[in-house]
Amino acid sequence: MKTGYVTREQVQSALTEQSYVRQMRETRSQAEGSSTIKVQAAKLDELVNLVGEFVSLHASISMVADQKGDQDFKAAAEQMEGLIRQVRDLSIELHMVPIDLLFSGFRRLVRDLCSDLGKEVRLELEGTEAELDKNVVDALKDPLLHLIRNSIDHGIETPAERLAAAKDSTGTLKVSAYYAGAHGIIEITDDGAGLNIEWIKSKAVARGLIADGQDLSQEEIQALIFEPGFSTAENATNVSGRGVGMDVVKRNIENLGGGIRIWSELGRGTRIKIRIPLTLAIAEGLLARIGEGLYLINLAYIVECRDFGGRGGEDSGDQIIDFRGEIVPYLDLRRFFRLPEAEHRNGGQIVVVAIEGRKVGLVVDDILDKCQSVIKSLGRVYERAQGVSGAIILGDGRPALMLDVDRLARVTREELV
Repeated sequence: MKTGYVTREQVQSALTEQSYVRQMRETRSQAEGSSTIKVQAAKLDELVNLVGEFVSLHASISMVADQKGDQDFKAAAEQMEGLIRQVRDLSIELHMVPIDLLFSGFRRLVRDLCSDLGKEVRLELEGTEAELDKNVVDALKDPLLHLIRNSIDHGIETPAERLAAAKDSTGTLKVSAYYAGAHGIIEITDDGAGLNIEWIKSKAVARGLIADGQDLSQEEIQALIFEPGFSTAENATNVSGRGVGMDVVKRNIENLGGGIRIWSELGRGTRIKIRIPLTLAIAEGLLARIGEGLYLINLAYIVECRDFGGRGGEDSGDQIIDFRGEIVPYLDLRRFFRLPEAEHRNGGQIVVVAIEGRKVGLVVDDILDKCQSVIKSLGRVYERAQGVSGAIILGDGRPALMLDVDRLARVTREELV
């Protein structure tokens, strides 16, 4: 019997075992040295709230430092501001989650709806790596589910109807997410039948939503589907068509400080665009005075501030200004909020803001200072208040209202028409 020799199979087995042991050791070492831990969402919520309180407290400290005129005190306050800003940004990043957590449930929803309705739909998801505040993602779940149901039930036709219209028998529903400045954008697009403008207009007249013969743009007519009780379905089904939901979708999105718009072409399809803030916790903007009230304009919208001087004004009847060679409509917020009529002190200021590439001007009495603070809800009593979307508490304890820039921009364009 020979000794000191092993077979090729034994050598290979030993090498395989050594490789396995080495991999297990590396995996264990990586697990032991990993910097990733699980944290309860409630604790992250509390962290963001505490950072928000730090922001408000710092505003108070900065105000006291300015009043005392102590240079050392002011320098310490400025250094504190830089540290708080870093902690704020980090806490917000910790509270962000991939939007794929929301999108991943859509595949089964679409499959089940297609089975119930006898339709064929191809779902395309894009931008699933984009991140939003967890509270925003949670609040968007129900509105997006309702919009997807409507797209499949109302919009995309049956295979037979699509073939008769020279389309592919399988419809396409695309849900995409991307960033636009300090906002997240979610788009829902289908290649279905689209909205019938004339039918919507006639139904709106019958319901008394608009006057017969009233001149409306195509986008304004399409936006009528967000009116309470309005439905584009001829008959109610177990999926939709009861006229309940689209108004709630719009209200829920606007309660997040966002906006929703719709574009549709008969026979070609529909596109719905939702814009929401990346975070709900802390707002940074310019503090403005209108009458005796204080208002915050989100910095993410602002293009430029300049003296107004009453140009355009009430005397000429114009509601436009020349902004760097571009004609821009404006809205006098003193008149919009029905405050006592008075001349703007020092001629007033106009804040030019941009929404989806379109500019409008907001006329205020004065621009006071840059400010960041925690956004507070106005409560259910004021949830339908026009032109404001929340409130903040300043360093000296005074409240200031958060302007709903998206809503004010729409009002400005409507008044221009």
